[in-house]
Amino acid sequence: MRLRHAAFSAILAAPILIGGCAYGPAYGPPPPGWAGESWPMHVRRCIRHFPRYDPQTDLIHRPSGDYRCSL
Repeated sequence: MRLRHAAFSAILAAPILIGGCAYGPAYGPPPPGWAGESWPMHVRRCIRHFPRYDPQTDLIHRPSGDYRCSL
């Protein structure tokens, strides 16, 4: 039973141990002319605050229009 539990834990921890995030989105490169903070930090902050944020275009999609994330 312990061996089975250890194997299951290892399978769940594999993406963390390998160093990649197997469940997160690919952010892609920053838009041309990007001179702000770290791009991954900016994307994580925008995703956290705006559920309809698209990291590929750096736009927040709303019914009233699309807006660039200013965070």
